[in-house]
Amino acid sequence: MIDTHLKTQLEKATLALDKTTDIEGILIVAIDGRILHHNLRVDVDINLFGPMSQVISNSSYRLLNSSGQGEMERVLVESSGGKHYF
Repeated sequence: MIDTHLKTQLEKATLALDKTTDIEGILIVAIDGRILHHNLRVDVDINLFGPMSQVISNSSYRLLNSSGQGEMERVLVESSGGKHYF
């Protein structure tokens, strides 16, 4: 469980991002894969997204670390249905 102050901050950030017309959903995941906050509008099993995003982020971090390409800033997964940033 996250603390109330953090939860309030995440909700405010989600509301601000929600006003952007190009954003269809928001998912905030802790480094350990726990879902801290979400506002997904698609019918999916939300419990899969936390662990999947953790695997994608950790794998990307290890790849960059072993290749000496610098610090990871973000991961982009692009599909015909849209873009997903991690």
